[in-house]
Amino acid sequence: PFYYYDIPAITGIQLPLMEFLQTARQAIPNLVGVKFTNSDLVVLQRVLANYGEQFDILFGSDELMLPALSLGIRGAVGSGYNFAAPIYHRIIADFDRNDLESARRWQCRGVQLVDTLCQFGYMPAAKAVMEMLGVPVGPPRLPFLGLDNAQKGKLKEALNAIGFFDWLQECLT
Repeated sequence: PFYYYDIPAITGIQLPLMEFLQTARQAIPNLVGVKFTNSDLVVLQRVLANYGEQFDILFGSDELMLPALSLGIRGAVGSGYNFAAPIYHRIIADFDRNDLESARRWQCRGVQLVDTLCQFGYMPAAKAVMEMLGVPVGPPRLPFLGLDNAQKGKLKEALNAIGFFDWLQECLT
């Protein structure tokens, strides 16, 4: 199976996704879906309305999970879900129970988490968080460099300051 990865913030390419899917369904017989890591929720809404039954549309922007759920997204793939899955499971559960106040609160926490990681370089910080949680995943791929011990210490302080580790425990109880 083939998934098209739509991530214009990294690639610098804003492919017209509706046109791509129209053409690609004949040209790429093993195309089964899209990983939509794009902040343009209008495009997501159009794709879901027109192709949501034909293709597996997975969402990849941790900071926009709640709005994507409201548009009808049914699956997600994101790097933050590796170490903050309980937070995103909570958002989904709250959304499913129509507890939007709680879902919004948890979504804001997810945004705080991403903002904090970005202060240290998202990918190196994400790898360091995995290590802090007892899952050594090795260094980030080049050109990223891993955080040194001092940076890891400051990252852990910043995560404690926003309550990240407490949030995980709260979600798991």
